[in-house]
Amino acid sequence: MPEKKKKEEKKGLLDKLEEAVFPKEKRREEAEEKEKQAMEQARQAQMREEESRVRAAEEARKKAETEARVQAAEDQRRKAMEEQSQKAMAEQRQKEMEEQRNRAEEQRRRQDEVDRMARAQQAIPATGGAAKEVRKHKVKAGETLSHLALKYYGSAARDEYMKIYEANKEIIGDNPNLIREGQELVIP
Repeated sequence: MPEKKKKEEKKGLLDKLEEAVFPKEKRREEAEEKEKQAMEQARQAQMREEESRVRAAEEARKKAETEARVQAAEDQRRKAMEEQSQKAMAEQRQKEMEEQRNRAEEQRRRQDEVDRMARAQQAIPATGGAAKEVRKHKVKAGETLSHLALKYYGSAARDEYMKIYEANKEIIGDNPNLIREGQELVIP
């Protein structure tokens, strides 16, 4: 039995030794495990933080792109409105210029008519203070100043048709022998 006792003593010593050595080893392993877990948690926290920064950067980029698109659309709308306004103003100016030209042309026509009437009145010989009524004639195809003088004065003589020519020189032009159909002449 002494051998058995020795074995038991050895075993007890080994157990005690094991208990004395291994708890330190266990504690070291546990500390290493805790350190690994802490490092893993720190790494995961760092990854979450990095993912959060990436998401925030992506959201900021998307927001900036959206704002840029909105600004571009607003700029385009503003430009279209300005162009439309400028076009409307140009059209209004064009219309005003056209109206001004028409008024000037009408005024010129009226002045020409007044001048023609004045010349016709000057061509009428004085008849004791009473002025003759001014007549008008629209030229028909084939008519000449001689025909008109014969019709209105009863004579186709040069003196007679030249009265008609002088009263209508601006309408007829430089050649008294050339009158056109449709011309409206004053017969003094």
